[in-house]
Amino acid sequence: MPFISAIEPQKNNKHRSSLFIDGRFVLGVHNTIVQKQKLSCGKEVDEQALITIAAAEERHQALLYCYRLLSRGSYTEMKIKQKLQNRGYEAVCISEVIEQLKQDRYIDDVRYAHALCLRYKNKGAGRYKIKAALMRHGISDTIVHDSIAATLSEADEYAAARKQAARITEGVKLQFSDPARIRRIEMSLKSKGFSSSIRAQVIRELLNTQSNTGAVS
Repeated sequence: MPFISAIEPQKNNKHRSSLFIDGRFVLGVHNTIVQKQKLSCGKEVDEQALITIAAAEERHQALLYCYRLLSRGSYTEMKIKQKLQNRGYEAVCISEVIEQLKQDRYIDDVRYAHALCLRYKNKGAGRYKIKAALMRHGISDTIVHDSIAATLSEADEYAAARKQAARITEGVKLQFSDPARIRRIEMSLKSKGFSSSIRAQVIRELLNTQSNTGAVS
């Protein structure tokens, strides 16, 4: 049976070693894999053992790549999967790496969604805009629903819509006879992700306020 004839440190990377089987170079592996797989000179290795070693090396390299990504910012499970796919990693490797990252809390879609909801809420966005942002990041429907429900109440959303409309109408009288201005407010609120019911409620209040006071504050 073939055996490991040498394990030599690589000149350009002290963290990696070259693995030789029967005097022939086979593959380079990270020193962590050498330890985990208990590789040593004289150890017999068949074809299946080499496949296992190569898979462990691929998984380790994929993890190192993810750690570098995550050191620069947060990612959702879907985004990490896409990054790994773009690097050419196999589906089995990707699945194992993502599971490891989830177990170690390096990726957590619930935590990511909550933070994203708060960020958009602080920017005055409505629930539809927040939902669209979460969906673009690959967050599941359940997490999207729960995160929005936990961070954005109907009162919060209405207050944000009212504030947005007030900026547009500041110092200007809003009248039923000015459909262009009403349409501008409506479209602005829509672009911010507010529902049709919220938009209608805000515009109705603005018109009532103008009717009662003679001006919109």
